[in-house]
Amino acid sequence: MSKEIIYIVSLKKQLKPIESDLINECINQRPAVMHKGYFNFLIDSKHTQYLYRLFLKESKKLLKVFSLKDKNFKTWCSISDDKFNITCWHNHIKSSTINGVLYLQLTRKEEGIDFLINQKIHNYLPKPFDLVIFPNYLDHYPRVSKTKEKRISLNFELRCKEEAINIFN
Repeated sequence: MSKEIIYIVSLKKQLKPIESDLINECINQRPAVMHKGYFNFLIDSKHTQYLYRLFLKESKKLLKVFSLKDKNFKTWCSISDDKFNITCWHNHIKSSTINGVLYLQLTRKEEGIDFLINQKIHNYLPKPFDLVIFPNYLDHYPRVSKTKEKRISLNFELRCKEEAINIFN
């Protein structure tokens, strides 16, 4: 995995006290009907500002100097299981500059997330509370659960005035 564009930070210490609250928010706000089996949805978390402060703090520590275009922070939740598990290769070029995925709950047969770097697929197997930070242009494929076990992650985006290529390289 390329250390220049993908960063992994453990937020276990900061998030362990609110872990069950975050997981319950995700499960309770999950729509009963999802669009065509996809598993992402916007949540209204009481922890959104705190989570973004952590994401911003870690991004500022790891990346080159950047400034935000806005502070319209939204938290997306992804819960995959035997009912909702359609995924695809994608990036976030149209919606952000810096991306973050926070893993809250993993399955026993966790397969992680694939990244396409220099035309090679690199797989990362996360641990609970791992925050993975990467640029908007990086194609990735989140592996999903196809069992009753729920894989739960939170997705964050920062929109910056600078281009991602300049922030990450």
